[in-house]
Order: sequence, then C-alpha cells, then structure tokens
Amino acid sequence: MRKITFLLFALVLISFSSKAQVTYSEDFNNGLPSNMTYIDGDSLTPYYTNWTVGTPWISYERAPGDSMALSTSYYSPAGQSDDWMITPAITPVAGDFLVWEAMAWNGTYADGYEVKLSTTSGTDRTTFTTTLLSVSAEQTQWTGHSIDLSSYAGQTVYIAFVNTSNDMYILSIDNITVMSTQYDVEPTAVIVPSKIGLNLAPFDVMGTVVNKGLATITNYKLNYSVNGGATVSTVITPTTGFGTYATDDFSASWTPTAVGVYTIKVWITDLNGSNANAGATDTVSAQCEIIAHSVQRIPLYETFTSSTCGPCVAGNTNMDALFAANPNKWTCVKYQMSWPGSGDPYYTAEGGVRRNFYGVNSVPRQEIDGGFDGNSASVTQAQFTQAYNNLSLLDISAALNIYGKKCDLTVDMTPSDDISGNLKLFVAIVEKKTTGNVGSNGETEFHYVMKKMMPDANGTTLAAFTSGNTVSKSLSYKFNGNYRLPADASNPIDNATEHSVEEFSDLIAVVWVQDVATKEVLQSAFSSVTAGMTEAERANLITAVYPNPANDQVNINLNMEQSENVEVSIFNTVGQVVLNKNYGSLNGVNTLNIQLGDLTTGIYFVKIAVGDKVYTKPLQITK
Repeated sequence: MRKITFLLFALVLISFSSKAQVTYSEDFNNGLPSNMTYIDGDSLTPYYTNWTVGTPWISYERAPGDSMALSTSYYSPAGQSDDWMITPAITPVAGDFLVWEAMAWNGTYADGYEVKLSTTSGTDRTTFTTTLLSVSAEQTQWTGHSIDLSSYAGQTVYIAFVNTSNDMYILSIDNITVMSTQYDVEPTAVIVPSKIGLNLAPFDVMGTVVNKGLATITNYKLNYSVNGGATVSTVITPTTGFGTYATDDFSASWTPTAVGVYTIKVWITDLNGSNANAGATDTVSAQCEIIAHSVQRIPLYETFTSSTCGPCVAGNTNMDALFAANPNKWTCVKYQMSWPGSGDPYYTAEGGVRRNFYGVNSVPRQEIDGGFDGNSASVTQAQFTQAYNNLSLLDISAALNIYGKKCDLTVDMTPSDDISGNLKLFVAIVEKKTTGNVGSNGETEFHYVMKKMMPDANGTTLAAFTSGNTVSKSLSYKFNGNYRLPADASNPIDNATEHSVEEFSDLIAVVWVQDVATKEVLQSAFSSVTAGMTEAERANLITAVYPNPANDQVNINLNMEQSENVEVSIFNTVGQVVLNKNYGSLNGVNTLNIQLGDLTTGIYFVKIAVGDKVYTKPLQITK
C-alpha cells in the first residue's frame, strides 16, 4: 500500500495554539528581527565556502516558509567565534520556561554555544554574567532545550545566544520561546503528494506530532478524516518530553473511490487520557488530488562535493545513511568540485556546467529533484520521504551497454498524462565507487562519481509528452585514451584524449528528465548495464532475470552456444558484494536459481558474468 505521510516536524513550523501561554516567541520566518541585537565579537572573516555568513547571524530558510538563525565558526584564518544574538527585553511570569531548538551542521565539526542572561542591558556584553546553559557540541538533528525561568518572574531580562566555537562549522538556532504551557501536543505541518494515482490505492496514512508543552506525554489519540467523513483514530503510547516527535501508522488505510480533490484533516485528542490542550483547534489539513494513474517518483540527489572539503565528509556520511535506510527510493550523481583549495582530482568541466546551472557557490551542496539547494549534511529523513511521496506522471527505463570503452544507452519515457515545459533529458555515466581521488578531508572512497554526461552537460531537448505515448532516445559515447589521475582540479581530464574511469565494469547510467526553466526533475532512473556484448547478444544469451521485484529467490535463464564460466554476484548500492556464486563451466539452456533468504528489502544489482561478458541489472528485493 502507498503511504501518504504526514511529516509533522518537531518544532519546525511552530504555530502556538490559542491555549498556549506565551510570553515571548521568535521563529525568524520574517528574517532576523530588528528588535534583537547582534554583536560580532570576534571580527573574523568567514571561510569563503561560507561566504553567505558575512555577519554574526543571518536568517536562512530551512524549509519553504520556515527560516532559522545561523552563525558560523569556520574562519580564514581559523579562530574562535564570539557571535552574539540577544533578545529584546522579556518579563517572564511565574512558571515560564525558555525553550528553543538548535542544530550543528556537521557532526565532525559540531558547533557549541552558550545561553546567557542579563538583567540590566541588551547591548553590553559585560552584563551577561549568568550562563543558563553551555553546550560544547550541539547535535546534528534539531534538538529541543528548555530552562526554567521561574526565579526571574517579574524581572526584565535579556537572553543571549553566543556562538563560542573554535574552528567548527555552522550553528542554527530557531523557535526561541518563553512560555508556561504544560500540555500542548499538536501536528504542525502536513505534507501529502499534490497528485497521486487511484491505481496506487489503498493508501496507508501516517502521522507525526510534536510535544510543544512542558509535560511528558505517555499517550494520546491521533485522528484523521477525509472530506469531513468518518474519523479514523489510533491510540499512540509514546513517552515524549518537550521538543520530541514521533511518527506512527494509523490503524486503517484510506481507499478513495474516485478521482477528485480530497481534503485530509489530522488532529489530536486525549492527551494522557484527557482532553487538556488538545482537540479540534490543534488541526492541520492538506489537499490531495486523486488522478486516474500515476507512477512512483524516484528522486534524483545531485551532490556537489570535494575530497578537499572537510564539511563534505558529514554531507556524504549523512546522504549515505539516508540512502542505506531508504533502498529503491533514489538515484544519485556526485559532482566533484574544483575547490576548496586545490580541488578534487576528478573535477570535470561538465560538473562545472551543472554547478553553474544551479548557481552553486559552496560545498557540500545538495539538490533534490532540482530543489532543496542546501547543505547535504542537513537533509533529513522527513525531507527524503517528502521527495519520494511527490509522485510522477512519467515512467523512465534505461539500458546501458558497455563494450570496451564504448557506452550505448537507450532510454524509454512513457507519460501517464500530457506533460509540457522546457524539458530536457540528462544522462550521467557514474562510477559506483572510486578510490583514486583521495584528497585532504580524510575520505578514502567515493560513490556515484560523475565521469561523463551524454551527450554533454547541456542535455537533450525533448518535445512535449503526449499521454501514453512512449518516447525513446539512443545515445552513445566512447571514452578516449588512457586513464589519468590529475594531481588536482587545476588540470582536469580532457575527455577528447583521456579518461578517469577506474573500473569500466563499475559504471552505471543515471537518467532524468528536467524542466530547465523551473529546474524541477520530473523523474529519474538507474540503468541496467551490459558489458562485453551488444544488447542483441545479451538478449540471446541472458534471456530472463525474474521475478523482479523478488522476494526469496531470483531466477536467471541462460541460452549458451558454447561452454563458458558463469559467475553471479549481487551487491548493494554502495558496491559491497552480498552474495556470490561461481557455477563453473556451463553450456546450453540453463536456469540458475538464487536464494535470497538473508537479504533484506532494498535495491541491489545482480551481476552476471559469462566468460568475459558482463550484464548488470537493478534488482528490487521486497520482503
């Protein structure tokens, strides 16, 4: 069943209900407020990859319509930050707590900070003699904090957030609030596909809620209804304190009966067995259009990175973890960049074209289906799920044939509706794992590194699609000359005379259709791969790989005209071999049965080697 996921972020889109007793709040959604004071106490110059942080604090959009305050401690030359952000005068009342959320952008270089209080001045740093909290290294996920201000009830206070990190990276602060609300658990946002096909019904519904109150919640009832119809309720039994959130499945799925626009409403009741501060006012809703047919979107993750970029380690680590946790839900291209410093040896001019296309000016930088445009270390599971739930009207399949250094690709694109726009087909030949481009940041291997774009980085122009009509394209490229490892990015590979492919058997194509005006990627796909033979020869030799998706076994049918050694390997998306079997010399018609009992749900690649001929095909395993 298709999951429609309500991703209700913990303190991400704060909108306190009328029941909340709020003395002060700031969410930065309108930029840095003029009634706060900002002091640059270090006078240091930000490292140029962080050029956007040219003042002590800036406002930075973390999601559409939702901004945060941001400060850097990454300077050139290195030094210790002393950047202050001070609230206006606040007069707490009895029972008030100071609450906020914070996040460090890089786990290896996690920023720390102090929260200080003054009762006399909002501009004189010397008066902030009380330290409410000192954080040596903030978490890399949004983390809620709370401090009891009862002892300051009735007094005028100023509260300062001070970045005190020494040569770290970036610190984010958001949703600073002084409040005394005990019970306030509510949904804060709804994310549903704007369109989804009736063919994918029924749909599981999920809900995530945030505890914005100070009391610990041990149970509550999560409810949803569609178009004001019957209420579907599920009792949730978490243990959640302030600033925490939980995602849960509803007990009953939703099966729409016809195409049309539906309004889905989510709300909470029965906090800790009562209706205290929960009910119809804690409600969020969204519309979902049901169309006759749609296909699953496979989001494209384009990462701009470099082996000379320290913060890129956290970006790659974060994305690798998300890829591993979400098999069969993504494609990936990584463009190695020419900076910082001497840059990555595998930088190419075509990667530079994609950089200019998006206006990338810092690394690591992540594009998700042509959007997001943020630090790859800050991509969350919620955003990953949102991208996957944004379904598509275009189905893509691709087959890559590698014969020596020559790559022949066929792409089939079938729309389920009419599609128009400034459309182009892009193809990137990527190497699934490289080790030659080690730089200064400590990484020793790199994944999905772009080696060549077909025909080039400008793509192939497409006409408007007509519903149901398949459009096919054929592209070809031959890698020239011999392998060379450039010393750095200042002398990049010249595709006319040389190449940087470490293992031709490790290549795969990533294909996508993109509107170059809006930059939206409509759909993407990995290709299958055949090496050492033409596609016609492959079809005669390897007649079938089935079932796909597979559960506990997969079969491979061979029709061999002569005796040759046969070996089958299955490897995961980061290139690790998880199953290998050598069948020795075979001849004639054979069916190879491969048991998959120990493999978990996910996307894999099955590699079939017959003599010196190799065929690699994506294999989905569903348990």
